[in-house]
Amino acid sequence: TIWDKTYFDDDSLFGESTSGSESDSSSGESDDENIEEEGDDDLKPVEVAEEKPPEEVSEFLSQEDEVDSLLSEMKHTLQSPIDRAMAEKKASATSIHPNLSTGSSEDQKNAKNRKSWAVTDYIPLTDDADFHTLCPNPALTFPFELDDFQKQAILRLEKRQCVFLAAHTSAGKTVCAEYAIALAKKHCTRAIYTSPIKALSNQKYRDFRSKFGEDVGLITGDMQIGADGSCLIMTTEILRSMLYRGADLIRDIEWVIFDEVHYINDSERGVVWEEV
Repeated sequence: TIWDKTYFDDDSLFGESTSGSESDSSSGESDDENIEEEGDDDLKPVEVAEEKPPEEVSEFLSQEDEVDSLLSEMKHTLQSPIDRAMAEKKASATSIHPNLSTGSSEDQKNAKNRKSWAVTDYIPLTDDADFHTLCPNPALTFPFELDDFQKQAILRLEKRQCVFLAAHTSAGKTVCAEYAIALAKKHCTRAIYTSPIKALSNQKYRDFRSKFGEDVGLITGDMQIGADGSCLIMTTEILRSMLYRGADLIRDIEWVIFDEVHYINDSERGVVWEEV
């Protein structure tokens, strides 16, 4: 192998020769000139695009906008009377609960700004949109005038919303439970009524059987009566066991009614209500 000493010279690594010949420098200058000339040839004038006047907007809607407009009109047409009443109430900006309207202005401000897990607004009932207008075909009628909280609960049930009732003893909470059972019969589904103790289950079984007939069943730890009924009465522990086992009747359930739901605070049995 023949090694060229000049290749490994320090200066030659940077393109310079140790001999310092003028031919290299002259050739380098000529190369720079050639590059500059070639560069001048590459420069071309750039044409600036003329600004076009804005296009006129068509008076006709596009297909997408026309479809959206038709869908919004259909939604408004198919809206139920209850939804319309709630929308009108929201538009009037009077969404505070009647019980929260009293008190100082600071209390009302805190009531409006607080974060709530439940909707406490009343569905507005007027002369033009009373209870019978909003619920023209009730699943169950009663021979007496309903209280306000009962009407509100029934309207929420008609909208298939969950309802939490807190009222004193003998206030009429069972009326709302009976209406949920009647809705299940109307829709050909099931309603489960749970109670914390077996004695209360037996009492409700007798009451509901006299009102709804033989389509009421009772399931306890030692007894099963009419297990294929549209209304089944049982303890909460029985319902939890069915949920864990994946019983067939679970898929037909529309309503679950928890009687004496305050048992959720019980230190020993409260976990059952939480799991269900």
